[in-house]
Amino acid sequence: GNSVTSNEAKCSTSAALKITGQPSDCIVPVGSQARFAVKAEGTGLKYQWQVKFPNESWKNSGSTTATTATYSFTTEGKHNGMLVRCIVKDASGNSVTSNEAKCSTAEALRITGQPSNCSVSVGSQARFAVKAEGTGLKYQWQVKFPNESWKNSGSTTATTATYSFTTEGKHNGMLVRCIVKDASGNSIISSEVKANIISVEDWELPIM
Repeated sequence: GNSVTSNEAKCSTSAALKITGQPSDCIVPVGSQARFAVKAEGTGLKYQWQVKFPNESWKNSGSTTATTATYSFTTEGKHNGMLVRCIVKDASGNSVTSNEAKCSTAEALRITGQPSNCSVSVGSQARFAVKAEGTGLKYQWQVKFPNESWKNSGSTTATTATYSFTTEGKHNGMLVRCIVKDASGNSIISSEVKANIISVEDWELPIM
């Protein structure tokens, strides 16, 4: 009839390990910071980011951020096409692997050819052109009349590298510029140039 009682033991329940936010593909210019993030639920979470280059196996990244929820590094040309994933472990030793995400390095955005001033007669085509380097370029030409603010042009060519329109007298002295954006959302603005509209009478004036 003797009895003895053991020590008390505590039962602790931990949240099930699961990934709630997957990393996304990243497109950035060479020399910029690539950033990948994962969100997970669980207890005592630990992170290990891995990378995979074409025709190679997965390996742990040596970046200082490779054991955090947000992984970042300065890109080089070699990182183009590199795959990234994160292995998340909890305090019980369970692990889960995120989806793979891709790193794409884009050419740095820059303008290589500025537009020039344009002098044409009324009713003729004014033409302005910009040259730029980068990835996934988009163009938006803007105009500015005297004492007014810059506004996007409504011309059908206002979203192309070469902007043209049929001139009217009101265009004389109008300023023109182009905003160029790349696939990463970076933008750069061209030099401002002027439209000089010459009346037909002045255009046809004989040279003395």
